[in-house]
Amino acid sequence: MMVANHFCRINFRLILTIAVANLIVAPLASSRAGAQRSAMTPEQVAVLRNQQQRQSAASVPPVRAPFELTAQETQYRNQVLDYWQQSSDKIKKYSCNFRRYEFDTDKVAHRSARTNQLSAASIGVGELFFAAPQRGRYEVNEIWRFKAPPKSDSQQADYELQDKQLFREKWICDGATIYEFDFASKRLNETQLPPEMQGANGLANSPIPFLFGAKRDEILNRYWVRVVTPKGTQGEYWLEAYPKKADDAQNYKKIEIVIAEADFLPKAMHMYGAQYDPKKGNFASVQFEFDNRKANAFNLRDFFTRPQKPMGWERVQVQPLTSSPERNAEAILQQNANR
Repeated sequence: MMVANHFCRINFRLILTIAVANLIVAPLASSRAGAQRSAMTPEQVAVLRNQQQRQSAASVPPVRAPFELTAQETQYRNQVLDYWQQSSDKIKKYSCNFRRYEFDTDKVAHRSARTNQLSAASIGVGELFFAAPQRGRYEVNEIWRFKAPPKSDSQQADYELQDKQLFREKWICDGATIYEFDFASKRLNETQLPPEMQGANGLANSPIPFLFGAKRDEILNRYWVRVVTPKGTQGEYWLEAYPKKADDAQNYKKIEIVIAEADFLPKAMHMYGAQYDPKKGNFASVQFEFDNRKANAFNLRDFFTRPQKPMGWERVQVQPLTSSPERNAEAILQQNANR
């Protein structure tokens, strides 16, 4: 399970940069998998991913529809998705700040005595930038880890800021190449995208074709979607999406998206791990809150260019991706053997 969770995390953050406009869905992984990530090389990631996919491919059951909708519910859902599509099609540039909450009861099981809210194992604070068709930049500049429960019910849990020189995340995609900053190893990894993941095609081929440029039919082709706005909620639309494809279902169980009525952009998103099951005490999930959302009226010209290598770092040319994860792993291993 740790290996599977690790790959959910790595794969999604890769795709997050590839098609950041598709809604920023983070990997569904445990916090301890995140701690391992910084110590792993791309070659090790490829090996583990290859092993995990081979082991799980034969055991994944068919994905079944988790609910049924009435004709009226279907019509309303389609109206929401259509309006979301119309709004997102107009966005050519986008930026926002975000807070990312990662929940992992294996590490942190504390709950508020007053609200019963589970405390996050870690909290990330960062920024997100996008320019059509698929240039993106994703940065987590602060990571806070749970330190201790509150001393009283009226206080909040204590979190400790991690060393910014080691605990940061930064990805840039110029539409053809992904640049990943590995701060712990001081490596700037460059990975070329295959043609089917470049340009506008990357939106449809990414795990979550949700936000900019995505079409209602593309979303419904990959997800069972329904509107689940809580009764009495004003100014928001809540959507719940379950993956239809087994490959996606291995990575996450479902996604909840909260769309703000004012700009019809996501203001929050909660992604649940594939093994999420409150009855069994598994609450693995990642939640994002997006604020200071801006669209179109700013200049991002220099945000997505090939970055300079920081002093003392190594620039690593990672084997170009293909449409086959197994071929990716084998090619990276061969490249490493030839060094």
